[in-house]
Amino acid sequence: VGMVLMAKCIENAVAQGWSEFDFLRGPEAYKSHWTSNRRETCQLTLFPPGIKNHFYRLLSGASRSARGWVKRSLPESWVERLRAGIAGQEAGTGKSGKARDCE
Repeated sequence: VGMVLMAKCIENAVAQGWSEFDFLRGPEAYKSHWTSNRRETCQLTLFPPGIKNHFYRLLSGASRSARGWVKRSLPESWVERLRAGIAGQEAGTGKSGKARDCE
C-alpha cells in the first residue's frame, strides 16, 4: 500500500510539471527503490550577540546533546514512541506533525 501511495504522489507531481520529488530527511529503505541520489542536510543556527542569547545557545546545545544520547542509548522502539508523542504535541496546534497524503 505504501509503495502504491508513493507512486501516486510521484505521478501527481510529474503531472503538475515538477522536476523533483523530495523524500525529505531519513535513510528509510523504501527511498532507495525510487532513486539512488542522496542529499546531505545540515542545520545552521545563528544567535545575535548578548548574554541572553548566549544562554539560549547553551540550552539549545544541551537539548541537541540530550537527543543524541537518547538515540544512542534507548531501544529504537522507545525512540520512535517518543518521536510520535512529540510530533503529536507539536506547538500545541493539535497537528500530528506527520506528512500529509498527496491529493
